[in-house]
Amino acid sequence: MEWIFSNAPKEQLEDSLRNHDLPMNQVVTPYTCLLVKAGKQKVLIDTGADGLAPTSGDLLKQLQAEGITPEEITAVVLTHAHPDHIGGVLDANRHPSFPNARYVMSRIEWNFWTSDPNLSGTGMNDHVKELMSSTGCLFSTTPVRPAGRSSPCGIAIALKVSGAYFPGNIFRLFQLYAVKGAAEMNKFLLWLVNPPTDGPKSALLLRLMAGGVFFWEGLLKFVYVNQGVGRFTKLGIPSPQFAAAFIGYLEIFGGLLLLTGLMTRLIAVPFIAEMIVAVLSTKISLYLGTSPLPLPPALPQVGFWAVLHEIRSDYAQILTVTFLLINGPGKWSLDAVLLSNWKQGGVSDRVPSGRWLDLSAAAHR
Repeated sequence: MEWIFSNAPKEQLEDSLRNHDLPMNQVVTPYTCLLVKAGKQKVLIDTGADGLAPTSGDLLKQLQAEGITPEEITAVVLTHAHPDHIGGVLDANRHPSFPNARYVMSRIEWNFWTSDPNLSGTGMNDHVKELMSSTGCLFSTTPVRPAGRSSPCGIAIALKVSGAYFPGNIFRLFQLYAVKGAAEMNKFLLWLVNPPTDGPKSALLLRLMAGGVFFWEGLLKFVYVNQGVGRFTKLGIPSPQFAAAFIGYLEIFGGLLLLTGLMTRLIAVPFIAEMIVAVLSTKISLYLGTSPLPLPPALPQVGFWAVLHEIRSDYAQILTVTFLLINGPGKWSLDAVLLSNWKQGGVSDRVPSGRWLDLSAAAHR
């Protein structure tokens, strides 16, 4: 108990345990490993604590209960190098527990633990510090290698991830939540931040068209009152000054993002929503002949044909941005450059089955 909560006052710790109806002499911390099956691949995420605690070390038994032998594991991905995640890398004879697997981990994690990190400033007691410090020594006797194209063991698996990364902490990397509906949300978020970038280079022309229109329309809202606050006031939009400024800035900065192909899917969503709102707020009244805005200077001025004529720009923008949302910004984009650099610096290639491993769905189960 003391070595887990080594930096907590004993009285405070006992009060907290008592208030939560927890035992005073032990802490139950499950060591959970994730098995992902993708075609012929069987990928193990972490290897547990092995014999770190009296109740740990049952990973191989649990796999055997599922009808899986150690030899069937094709890749082992270590999320981080705490002892309760890498304890099962070696067997009792100091041989790889999964002899046919390729072992990989983040290069950032590898560099941290193999550089003799200074743990003196942490709140851990000496026993825990010793456990943590032994991580680097363990790597020298195992087949674990940092992920990257220069890795001597090759690339084992691809993980679609987002968020920041810190040694010893995988939470923000995967952003997985064990709540109802979280798997679907995680899929959507990962889809947004991982646009396809293998599309034709000519997608640049679509970005120039849509991004350029948004950019200069945003500028016009600040240059001419009738395009900004005045227009929003006539349409009866609440807080017209704030709304006009907000939409103006959105179009300026969002237009630049589309022009450069950066965060393409993320900015496409609000742009599509904006264009739909623009159509509903202006074209229905034009059809009915009750528009508060000036009518077109020539026929048709109201009705169905007037709507079709005036909606042409909105229509083109919606379809163009929807195309970019679905198909991505193309090869000539910052998204393509950043994703390419990320893949070169971390776990990147796909498993031989050619399928991405969706960890959010696996964790949901």
